[in-house]
Amino acid sequence: MLLPDLLLRNSRRRASVNPLPFRIEVCPPALFRGHESFLKRCIRWIKSPAPPLMPQLPVNGLDTLNEVRKEFAEALLDIESQQAAFLRDRVLRCRSMRELWHLRAEIFHLVAVRYSQEEAERRLALLNRHFPTRSPRSGFAPLDA
Repeated sequence: MLLPDLLLRNSRRRASVNPLPFRIEVCPPALFRGHESFLKRCIRWIKSPAPPLMPQLPVNGLDTLNEVRKEFAEALLDIESQQAAFLRDRVLRCRSMRELWHLRAEIFHLVAVRYSQEEAERRLALLNRHFPTRSPRSGFAPLDA
């Protein structure tokens, strides 16, 4: 009789010490159905239609990228510093418009430090025309544009 009494007291004590439930971990949904066997998943994969082919880039797509790279590099031509030379090299090695988009802030910073914020905004407005905008006040575009 003494043993059940002790167990009951210990369980009450534990319940009073930690009244909160255990932490619940939220996981993303599985990509595949976990209840299917490996063989069923393979058969479903084989029977599924082929994914669409990647669309071909237009022939002038690379030419456009090269032109935009040159414009980005030209925005830094009159700044002679090691940082500017390094950034120009990074610009010329960019493989996509997305990579160029990420370099805009560094270009803005170097131009603003060397000249002024107004000059940096002017140059960045010229570079921003290559990228889509979400709203008139987003990004580095001047507010009056």
